[in-house]
Amino acid sequence: MVEALLALQLVVLGFGFPYIFARDRLFGIYFFFLFLYAIPAEIGYFYFSELSVLIRAYFEPNAWYPAATSVLLSTLLFVLLFAVLRGRFLAAIPFKLEISPSKNKAPRAWIAILGLLAIACYQSLYLVANYSNISWFTAQAEASLSSDPAYFLFVFLLKISVAITITLYVLVRMKSSLIDIGYLRPMFLVFFVLFVIVAIRLGNRTDLLAFALGVATFESYRMSFNLKRVAIALFAAAALAVTLTMVESLRYEDGRPELDLVAAVMVQDYYPPAHMLFASVAHGIVDPSEVILSNFSNSLVMLDFPLLQNVITEVFLPGVATRSAGYAFYVLTEGYMFAGTFGFLYNATVLMLGLSLWRRLAISNSREFNLFLLALMGCMLVNLVRSQTAYFIKYLYMFVTPGVFLYLCLTGMRVRVRALVSWGRTPGEFVGL
Repeated sequence: MVEALLALQLVVLGFGFPYIFARDRLFGIYFFFLFLYAIPAEIGYFYFSELSVLIRAYFEPNAWYPAATSVLLSTLLFVLLFAVLRGRFLAAIPFKLEISPSKNKAPRAWIAILGLLAIACYQSLYLVANYSNISWFTAQAEASLSSDPAYFLFVFLLKISVAITITLYVLVRMKSSLIDIGYLRPMFLVFFVLFVIVAIRLGNRTDLLAFALGVATFESYRMSFNLKRVAIALFAAAALAVTLTMVESLRYEDGRPELDLVAAVMVQDYYPPAHMLFASVAHGIVDPSEVILSNFSNSLVMLDFPLLQNVITEVFLPGVATRSAGYAFYVLTEGYMFAGTFGFLYNATVLMLGLSLWRRLAISNSREFNLFLLALMGCMLVNLVRSQTAYFIKYLYMFVTPGVFLYLCLTGMRVRVRALVSWGRTPGEFVGL
């Protein structure tokens, strides 16, 4: 039974990923990570339970079967909805963005450049002055950040730097900025090098992966694939995996804890989140009102309503999870928390709606803006897999909007939101760039 469920998941991945990716890269990459955060955890939980014991998240063995079934049904229904109703989901979003040239182009561009220089100077000076006090542990400690506003700003600017760096990368690649490419290219290099140094010092793998995904999403929309390009992509993915593993090892001052080969491969960032699904099944955590309230509250800011991962973790390991640290959350857990056995219906529908909203924004009258927006959105795909669905909304104004603002300033463009008069549009109108 276990092998059959795992094999069926691999079949859905093997057929579903190429099908979806060929038609829309954003959906396809997200679909792939749904499995990356599920299958290794499922294998580890059932066959190497000591790994789940190691992270203090092993529950009854029978919790595995409903969890794996939920993943299988959720992803299978997602493929079916994508194949049959993708255009209808997009058409249900009754607005579009229109891009046009703005007045007073040059002043906005140079104001943006001055702002970027200020950010780069602050990060550089703080890094040099406080190098020995900057680490992964201090960045994860809420007390350290709340008691030191300068350090909080430094860490915050790293998050913003993902959007800044990917925006500069896209503008350099498309050569569409008001700023001469001779100035823009070195600015990108400065931000990229600074971003990498700060991320490594903080042991931050998520933001490095986010930037890499943004680049991969952008480039994938601009090319067709053949065997040579697939081989290059696989090599780049392997190199990225090695780099991220090395960054993790730098988190520990006394060296990484000794792990055998299986544990070293399995217990990565993609291993703990799915244990939220195992825990939800094992402890019967089904509360639709909590899911609704948590998603509504956490799509906003400063309400301090518990995240769903906190709700689950408090049941089996109280006091461990905070808003900035913990096991993280596997998005398919949300459906089980909402409807138990029938949560796969919730998962597939809500994820299609969330991704359709994002994709709809990137179907404007400007191909260059669409490509930029897809790159920006691509940065957040992994975070959307390891977060509850409230972040489909929150990342729009916390991450995407600042990046769009910078892009508009540097290109001299403006954006308008225009309501669509008619909803009766055919799917083919919404699938291109």
